[in-house]
Amino acid sequence: MPIHCHIFESENMPKVMSILEEMKIPPRKFVWAHADRESHLETILKVVNKGYWVGFDSIREGTYEARKQLIEHAMIHNYSHQVILSEDYDFYEESEKENEIERYCAFFNVFVPYCIENGISKKVMESIIIENPARFYNI
Repeated sequence: MPIHCHIFESENMPKVMSILEEMKIPPRKFVWAHADRESHLETILKVVNKGYWVGFDSIREGTYEARKQLIEHAMIHNYSHQVILSEDYDFYEESEKENEIERYCAFFNVFVPYCIENGISKKVMESIIIENPARFYNI
């Protein structure tokens, strides 16, 4: 069964990986959600090089360029096949603010086109959005 774990501080990943290794959890079955919170590229590379997955989350207005750069980093370092993207933006209080439901559609209506318009191919984006989750979650 895949494990999708929210870990906010990159400094905790070595300990997490150690525990997973002790428990004999295959790296391909674990995704580090919120790897983008600190965007500590050195730790991200260590994690993906061991076969673990990374989640770039909280994608919303004001984060598009930084998340696009993380996807580019994944492409350059050949781990885009180990990336899961999400808005992880489900706070009810936010839905009552300006733009209401539009915020929940921004991933597809704004972020994906932004990435494509700024150099990431449609094929790569589709692979990350469709193929990666299907492969990770065995769908």
